[in-house]
Amino acid sequence: MQSKLANDPEFNIQTIGVVLNYYAGKEYHRDFSDLTKEQQKKVVGKYNAEDPAKQKKYSDYVYEYRDPLKEILK
Repeated sequence: MQSKLANDPEFNIQTIGVVLNYYAGKEYHRDFSDLTKEQQKKVVGKYNAEDPAKQKKYSDYVYEYRDPLKEILK
């Protein structure tokens, strides 16, 4: 499935919520939306990479846009 997520953008977009909830449940036994921001960042990182340094780099990049986007969508 990781290969399909990496190589099929449409599949990736259609399944991202399920995958993030899966990783959140596996790691924290809670839904993604119930996690703290730092916990969410860890889950997002794991979604993207296996290497911890790459996980952090990716999640930091994603979360640079999260808070400004939340303001725009209010």
